[in-house]
Amino acid sequence: MHRRRVAWMQEGFAPFFEEAGLAHKWLRNPPACTVAAVKAAPAEDAAWQALPVASLVEGNYGKEPDLATQVRMARHGDTIHVRVEAAEPTALAKEDRLTLRVQQLGKTLSLTANGEGKVQGELGATLLGSTQKGGVWTVAVSFPAAAVGLEPGKPGAMDAQIERHRAHRGAGKGRGTDYFWMPPMKPPWDWPPRFGKLRVEATQ
Repeated sequence: MHRRRVAWMQEGFAPFFEEAGLAHKWLRNPPACTVAAVKAAPAEDAAWQALPVASLVEGNYGKEPDLATQVRMARHGDTIHVRVEAAEPTALAKEDRLTLRVQQLGKTLSLTANGEGKVQGELGATLLGSTQKGGVWTVAVSFPAAAVGLEPGKPGAMDAQIERHRAHRGAGKGRGTDYFWMPPMKPPWDWPPRFGKLRVEATQ
């Protein structure tokens, strides 16, 4: 009886230990990425692929994602350019969302693009393109560097979170799937927001 009880407890605590292991990994090593300064705004795929990449993980504690989501950023003059490549094997849904949140000057500012290619938020972003080809949803936007408190030409750093919400597919209701750059690791009641670090280079 005692053996069965211990086995039952081991099984019950397995998810806890898995989440705890992931949490300790992220708390010790929050992600960081460079926003590279470039002489020309990236337009061709090769120019984007040469930039540093931020990859999203899946779920509250950041397990390996079932669908890859990669984000690259560049600073050209006093404009920040962002491109997201999100693996998406099915048709886009209106509720699909890509979000960048930046904590700067005591505020959290954001921009969000949805599956219809609409962009909104406090960063005054401009949509440069939203396409789906070869099983990849690609979104490119730009916004003024001043919107996140960057001084003209000077380097800077900011706390940031990148999120993807993939709406539920299939029949019936579902919660969908969430991906994060820095897993929130939120308990059921409340949690402090968690961010990675963006380091922005001075303009060239």
